[in-house]
Amino acid sequence: KYFELKRNNNELKILSILKNIPSSEWKDLFKAWYYRSVLLNYEENSEIGFNKSDKKLQQLSELHQELKTQQLKQIKHIWNKNRTDKISSFTHNFNALYNLRKNKTFGRRNSLRKIVETDLDLFTTLFPVILTNPSAVNSIFPLQQGLFEIVIFDEASQLRISDTFTSLIRGQYKIIAGDKHQMPPSNYFQSNAEVLEDDDDEGENENTFTEKDEQTAFAESESLLEYAETFDKNNKIINKSHLDFHYRSEHPALIEFSNHAFYGGNLISFPSREVYKPIDFRAVNGRYETRTNPSEIAEIIKIIQEEIHPDQKGKYPSLGIATFNINQRNLIIETLNIVAEKDQIFAQKLQMLREKGLFVKNLENIQGDERDIIIISTTYGIKPDGKFSQNFARLDRIEGYKLLNVLITRAKKKLFVCTSIP
Repeated sequence: KYFELKRNNNELKILSILKNIPSSEWKDLFKAWYYRSVLLNYEENSEIGFNKSDKKLQQLSELHQELKTQQLKQIKHIWNKNRTDKISSFTHNFNALYNLRKNKTFGRRNSLRKIVETDLDLFTTLFPVILTNPSAVNSIFPLQQGLFEIVIFDEASQLRISDTFTSLIRGQYKIIAGDKHQMPPSNYFQSNAEVLEDDDDEGENENTFTEKDEQTAFAESESLLEYAETFDKNNKIINKSHLDFHYRSEHPALIEFSNHAFYGGNLISFPSREVYKPIDFRAVNGRYETRTNPSEIAEIIKIIQEEIHPDQKGKYPSLGIATFNINQRNLIIETLNIVAEKDQIFAQKLQMLREKGLFVKNLENIQGDERDIIIISTTYGIKPDGKFSQNFARLDRIEGYKLLNVLITRAKKKLFVCTSIP
């Protein structure tokens, strides 16, 4: 139907092959063959040539790496030249100022403040990149507008305007990085602490956090990120860019809920390199008493004993344990030590995990952390009297979802959820 056959050897071979293929697939097969022939013919006749191997791609990669190496050498060369020129023109005793030698001009040991006051230009030439916090900036560097070419603020959702504004004006260009769906400054969740702590004897409608309290807390803890967003609405001098790719989760399921619940599904996650179960849900159904849940702690111990293993090289994954309140956190730490005292094998594993950065934290203190494996103890559950109070303390706040978002996105490889919430 699609072509006339001239019965030569090649066509007979084709016919013999087509006999073994359903006729319904002949059309697609012909299209695939036709497009391949067109592509090969086009590439072979092009001046660029048709690359049938990865050789040129490898050459390009090698050239790119060489460019990076040469660029680094050039940066170091310029930096060293600038340092040499500055030091040679320095009118004071350099070794004495930088505590390399003592003399009468400078004291036994000069403070960083003294070094900066003597010659800021030399200091920033020696150290062009300075990692510090707003409080240190205020105490060490002069209050001068545009003192630095670039000032970068990280975790801006947790920075208060009152703490960072003087650092902000010290930069000619400001880069503010943060996530409005993560936690605001820490005092936001510390305000009115007596209201926020859950009480075993309270009713569902008692000690409610009013809208007025919410507004007061918000006013007291406006973040640098919120300031930048407000400023952006009224001015056109801010360039805003969003993070498109989610880099932490090694399995897309670990970020899927937050991506759709908080980020509008805009985050692009990478596919997993292996097939496994990224989220392990454990319905513990333990009792919630004196703001702790011992049954969930027992499940955590079981997970560590049975699920946490070293890889083929004998290296353990990093592990973090997160809870919904500080009482549960303290009891977990205590229980880990008690089990380790009785079980030498568990003690050795615990020590290895601690060397890999094991932490036990309540949800208010976990932002910025990430581990290969995270175990969450939701803590709350039915009380001894059989009642379940839907009072989740700080999570009940209007901004409480930010705590939840931070909590459930800490895992890089796997997440265990131990819960007693009915």
